[in-house]
Amino acid sequence: MESTGGEEEERKPCENIPATATIVALAAILKILRLEIFNEKTPGARDSITCIVTGISTCRLETTNHACEEAVMLRILQVLTAVMRHSASILLSDHAVCTLVNTCFQVVQQSANRSDLLQRSARYAMHEVLQVIFSRLLEIEVKPEQCESDTEDFEDGTDSDSGYGVRCAVDIFHFLCSLLNVVQVVETEGSTSHAADEDVQLFSLVLINSCIELGGDEIGKHPKLLRMVQDDLFHHLIHYGTRSAPLLFSMICSIVLNIYHFLKRFIRLQLEAFFRFVILRVASTGSSVHLQEVAVEAIINFLRQPSFIMEVYVNYDCHPTCLNVFEEIGKMLCKLAFPGAVPLTTIQVQAFEGLVIIMHTIADNIDNQRDPCPFGSYPVEISEHRPFWEEKSKDDLDLKTWVEHSRDLPREYLSELFQSISTNPIAVFGQTGLLAEMDPGRWIELMNQSKVMQLYIQCDFDRQLGRDMFACVAGPSIAALSAFFEHSDEDEMFHECIEGLMSVARIAHYGLEDTLDELISSFSKFTSLLNPYATAEETLFAFSNDMKPKLATLAIFTIANCFGDSIRAGWRNITPNAISRFSQFLSAESMEDSLSLGMTAGKGQKFSTPVEEEDTVGFCWDLVTAIALANIHRFQTFWPSFHDYLLVVAQFPLFSPIPFAEKAILGLLKLDKEILDTCCECITNTISKILIEHPENLQTHLGWKSALHMLSVSGRHLETYEQSVETLITLMSDSGHVSRINYAYCIDCAFGFVALKNSPLEKNLKILNLLSDSVNLLIHWYRNYSDPGSNHSMVSNASSSSVEDSIKGSSNYTMNLFIKLGEAFRKTSLARREEMRNHAIASLHKSFTLAEELEFSPVNCINCFNVVIFAMLDDLHEKMVEYSRRENAEREMRSMEGTLKLAMELLTDVYLLFLKQIAASPGFRTFWLGVLRRMDTCMKADLGVWGETRLQQIVPYLLRRMIMKMKEAEILVQKEGDDLWDITDIQIQWIAPSLKEELFPDEIYR
Repeated sequence: MESTGGEEEERKPCENIPATATIVALAAILKILRLEIFNEKTPGARDSITCIVTGISTCRLETTNHACEEAVMLRILQVLTAVMRHSASILLSDHAVCTLVNTCFQVVQQSANRSDLLQRSARYAMHEVLQVIFSRLLEIEVKPEQCESDTEDFEDGTDSDSGYGVRCAVDIFHFLCSLLNVVQVVETEGSTSHAADEDVQLFSLVLINSCIELGGDEIGKHPKLLRMVQDDLFHHLIHYGTRSAPLLFSMICSIVLNIYHFLKRFIRLQLEAFFRFVILRVASTGSSVHLQEVAVEAIINFLRQPSFIMEVYVNYDCHPTCLNVFEEIGKMLCKLAFPGAVPLTTIQVQAFEGLVIIMHTIADNIDNQRDPCPFGSYPVEISEHRPFWEEKSKDDLDLKTWVEHSRDLPREYLSELFQSISTNPIAVFGQTGLLAEMDPGRWIELMNQSKVMQLYIQCDFDRQLGRDMFACVAGPSIAALSAFFEHSDEDEMFHECIEGLMSVARIAHYGLEDTLDELISSFSKFTSLLNPYATAEETLFAFSNDMKPKLATLAIFTIANCFGDSIRAGWRNITPNAISRFSQFLSAESMEDSLSLGMTAGKGQKFSTPVEEEDTVGFCWDLVTAIALANIHRFQTFWPSFHDYLLVVAQFPLFSPIPFAEKAILGLLKLDKEILDTCCECITNTISKILIEHPENLQTHLGWKSALHMLSVSGRHLETYEQSVETLITLMSDSGHVSRINYAYCIDCAFGFVALKNSPLEKNLKILNLLSDSVNLLIHWYRNYSDPGSNHSMVSNASSSSVEDSIKGSSNYTMNLFIKLGEAFRKTSLARREEMRNHAIASLHKSFTLAEELEFSPVNCINCFNVVIFAMLDDLHEKMVEYSRRENAEREMRSMEGTLKLAMELLTDVYLLFLKQIAASPGFRTFWLGVLRRMDTCMKADLGVWGETRLQQIVPYLLRRMIMKMKEAEILVQKEGDDLWDITDIQIQWIAPSLKEELFPDEIYR
């Protein structure tokens, strides 16, 4: 080994050192480094590590054989790698690191004609050394003043005492870029050969790619290194992009992708130039098939980046002076994906994949927008372009104005402008809109523009921009995907096509109705492939074995279900498909067959059975009804046709074997309900005005019934409840508005409001008070009519029809109205809210107290008890027992028990109030037993785990009151021929034995 850095006298004694000794020396150094005998804190570590680098770099072998020489080179590579991995390597100067890299590269060059092992080891060592160097960029602190200028010398981030830094990284990166210019690419006819120069270029590209990956975002913080990427590197990549073999071109695309990932903010114009002069040109012109495949694959890799398509559209397509990169990519992919007569090629499949990625990306981001409005505002990031267009429209002057303005310009300036236009005419784009080639002049112009151009805009996805960018490629995309679906013959491709087209539908849903109709039309072409006159079995077999019509049919109905609001002319294709195949759908033998068949398209067969025809008629009416309901806002447009259909059906024979009219009426009722729900506010306003301002116009039972029923229905809508309930309260508060004609309907309407689950409590209590006060109206009507001979018994439940059939003003009619009122209170006593139940019982108590003036007959009193009070007690007792059997329902059970206690008190009070009339009834004995039976039932109620009922405390007291009152009125006395005393005595012993001695003492029996 001989040192080339010393004097000639120092070199002579070393000439005869054998290669083995050199290997041993290198091994010793390697061992010292690996054992970490010294580190960066050891005194003299800087000199030691620098000495090693100097010694290795000046090492030279002479008069040795190839085997020994390769062994020495391998040891040198190992030592160089160990030096950079040593902890003291951070003490090396920039010059020492550059010397080390240069030495390593010399070994790489010398290994070109040697063994494969040495070549691989040398390249791996070079790669490993660069990894260590560029990884250190993360540790270098950038000072603010160093970021403001890129003209200072290499002192940014490091000094002479802190070791190597950005300076060596810049030198090394410049050296790697220069390797791309070693030789020109050698091309031969028919093929591209891999000569040595291509190997050097490939090796250089691999190293550059590794440096960018390791440096990452930190490269953007060092001005000189960033400028080298922007200028030198990109110039070489664009220059050799169209002149390289597929392997080199693939590496170039990979480097640009990495630069985009880490440094896209600084390469706005460079990235556009790469797409304009390299990617799009190689992919769309007559390049070799392999190069086209690489270009399309590179585009796909870019498209897979989450924000690429949106940022490209904002930065280039939305800029007035830039190439429409996104539009060019989309159209190019559509062109390449469009299949021809031959089987699908690799490029077509690749282009199809890229096209599907675009559709999925736009659709997913559009659906993920939180703003429910499909047409939002443009993002803030692109607001920079608005002044351009506003200024352009504001200053749109005619030619004469420009001529007048130009007179003020200096003559020399106008001459220079004319010469510039004459010598540099505006370039006319070709069919692809791409310039032919990037020359040095254009590159210098591009670099000058990049100094004043705003940085690359990074933005989130925007729904309106996504819709606009899709509109650029909508037509070609649908055509390409449909053609690919038609020519492909693999199930996987079928599903990918359908998914891509469904993404198109998801995008078109946001304001692109024509595109959605076009998509449905494309699908309909495939649904008609089945034989329209085939039997159900034949259709099912064909449908199961041919994926195209099956997937197309399912896609059509999926679009109709999900995006029906945006479909316009597409319904002309959807409706015939549904109707024509429905008979075959019904004739399938099983549900599985039906799901598999799924209403295939084409012309349906004739009906073979009445059942099949009836089912199809029902389906058609359901379909017509569904379409009408979905377009209820266009009611005035479709109602004439819909009405004509109803008239035609109504003229069919009364006993037609097919229920055409019945099916039509069901659809009409659904439509009526939807209209009422849609127009509830307008209806409520009108009904309120009629009932409050013009009640005199309602003079018939039907009129009042209809108006109050509509008022009750409008109360079910949250937006109209307040107005509706106020209308009812106003109506019932004015006794002049309530008459014998509308009283029953007012009760029904009031109960409808009270029965609403979420109605306010104060409103319900007010309605219950108005109902109880309405008994005064019954008293007034009763007094104005005298019919002492009318004491017919009444029915147990007064229906609306019986009310209408009753003679107006009769006592029985008044009694019917009172019982209807009592039934409303009875139903309300079962409400879930305790306040409602208790207030309903209190209102019923008040009603019975006022009703004393109605002079109930004995029979009417007992019937009123049976229909209202007894029924209420039975229902409350049953509800209490039901709650007692539920888990964790003690609160509800005790609440219901309290309501039942109030009901028992009501029974006692009303019984004592009407005792005279009740006792005069022939059925009093049976009635009294009914009272005692309910007392006994409440006394012995089984509440399960909750124990005995608390009613045991109140029942004896109520019994004592009733029996004492009956004794005072001499209704309950012991006499011959009347067993009422004995029956009561026996019942008291069962119900409340403690009352026996008090109410029925033994001394009475003497």
